[in-house]
Amino acid sequence: MMFRPSWLKVIPNHLKPGREEVEKLEQLRAQFNIPHELFGMRVLGSPSTTIKAQRCSYDRFKKKTPRASEKELLRMILEERLQTPPVTKMSSEEIEEAIKRINSFKDLCDYVIALDEQEPATPDPLEIGKRIDEILEIAERPEIKEELKQKNFFDLGFQATENKNYKEAIKYYSKAIEDENELKSDAHYNLAICFLNQKNYGLAAEHYTVFCTREPQEATSDLLEHIEILRSASMLSPEEGYKLVEEYNKKTINQLSALDLKDSKISINDFLDKLNILLQMEIINAKEPFDKIIKNESAKIPLKVYSVPALKDSDPNDAFGFCDAFIRYGAAVSIILFDILEKRRITIKDPPYEKSYSKSEVSKRCPGNWLFIKTILDTVVEIQAQNFLAKKPWVGDCMDLIKESIIREFVYEGFSIGLESGGY
Repeated sequence: MMFRPSWLKVIPNHLKPGREEVEKLEQLRAQFNIPHELFGMRVLGSPSTTIKAQRCSYDRFKKKTPRASEKELLRMILEERLQTPPVTKMSSEEIEEAIKRINSFKDLCDYVIALDEQEPATPDPLEIGKRIDEILEIAERPEIKEELKQKNFFDLGFQATENKNYKEAIKYYSKAIEDENELKSDAHYNLAICFLNQKNYGLAAEHYTVFCTREPQEATSDLLEHIEILRSASMLSPEEGYKLVEEYNKKTINQLSALDLKDSKISINDFLDKLNILLQMEIINAKEPFDKIIKNESAKIPLKVYSVPALKDSDPNDAFGFCDAFIRYGAAVSIILFDILEKRRITIKDPPYEKSYSKSEVSKRCPGNWLFIKTILDTVVEIQAQNFLAKKPWVGDCMDLIKESIIREFVYEGFSIGLESGGY
């Protein structure tokens, strides 16, 4: 049976020291006959326990918002810490100044520890606290350094890719995968890009496939088609394989730039012009069925909006209002698509909806040229993100997170609702 002194009850399970450290700490407590609760509180207030708490918060926020940037994650952790006893009162301006100085996980830990040290200290003539910190630091600091090293492998790989040093990038991304960190899926995707640039089509296809397996919502029809092209190219001579991939790339560029109709083409700008005209019409500005759609989303919208630190104080009406606008934009894209391709004006149906609006599923249900429509949807997302930032400039640090977890999600959902309304 594991040795469990009473002071451990004060410490949450996810912050408890390891068995070896518990034994050393208990020897220290017993030597000076320190009350269990008082000793447990001192262990809980140790800088090493603080680091462990921030690490747990980092892991939790990373899983909850996998597309958030490092800066956005650091902001979320800091704002959560400021609301955790001992509560630290800071103005929004002070928080902004702090975030500017926090550029890494280590910076964050150092800042939080400095905040804790501002609290009135208990007299400690025997330096018991110092001994506790020394025992815990031996256990915790190597773990933090290893975590930072894992993140650095991905960052180094990204920098090498930017410099077109694909050999070095492959080495670092492979290390990131071995370390089993949170960026493993992205490392596989970026490895595929590196191998593609090296004309190693077989390994590029392999890593794209792993990425799709790990992130099925990202396995769009165009990415799956790309994988098949790469597999075919890998079985040809280097010259023939290169030729096949180049032909596919040219076809892709053509598909991105225009939508082929029976006797004409429509460009991205033409499509967006039609979109702007439609958004001024009653068909897309009517209360029904969009009021019903928003009511149907009433549980999800607050969860999405208020999980973003910069939006946590949003007025509920404002939150529902901008999510409603994103859904309408996505639905408008589907209405124009059916109008162009099938010469029919669809009516947006009432909820509930049966089809998934994940990027993967939408790409397979979309009639016509998915790459072109994906470009339209991505352009709509970018335009909405720019408009959103112009109206709410204080959300700048969280804009990437807002764009991916709110704007893109609701634009794609609106488009999916339109596809389902049209029978797809």
